[in-house]
Amino acid sequence: ILVNVSSNQAPTVSLTSPGNGSSTRVATGLSLSATASDADGTITGVQFFANGSLIGNDTSPPYSVQWTPGAEGIYRITATALDNSGTATTSSTVTVVAVSGTSGDRVYTGTFFGLNETGRFALLASGQSANFIGYSTAGGSKVYSYSGIPVDSAGGFSLTDSTGRVLLAGGVSDTGVTVSRIDGNSTVLIGSIASGNG
Repeated sequence: ILVNVSSNQAPTVSLTSPGNGSSTRVATGLSLSATASDADGTITGVQFFANGSLIGNDTSPPYSVQWTPGAEGIYRITATALDNSGTATTSSTVTVVAVSGTSGDRVYTGTFFGLNETGRFALLASGQSANFIGYSTAGGSKVYSYSGIPVDSAGGFSLTDSTGRVLLAGGVSDTGVTVSRIDGNSTVLIGSIASGNG
């Protein structure tokens, strides 16, 4: 009797949308997409997760689901492919920032460096106030979240704590946002408009 024994190869999977560091609005649908393949079998499904919670599953290519974040915050998105032998592979993580607001608000996104770290951020400007969410991508693991930041008529903003320490300072304009301080420390933060009015 001739018996051939071969080990199953794990599937491959990669998120194609959204891009890492993307921003979206709370209560607005965002399409999550992935590619997946299996060298010695078939893909039976791709599951999508946000911060470890299952969003949905798609069993046929192109693999995608709609996701609507219910709260403002930072979401880490992954996709897991399962093959016909029951072997699973999880993709690299993509980070998405969800901000609240209405269609008339401006959402700015960008990167920052300083504080011995680098990171990404989203700032939502609504009238004379703004909300800021930032997170480290290298050199640290901090999350910065400030809401109700006063914005003056020239676009400048500054937020301090009860001791007078500057939590966030900078300015917004029609072309972008700059920030000179985060969490009381000097930093450099450059942004661009991710989505203009609407």
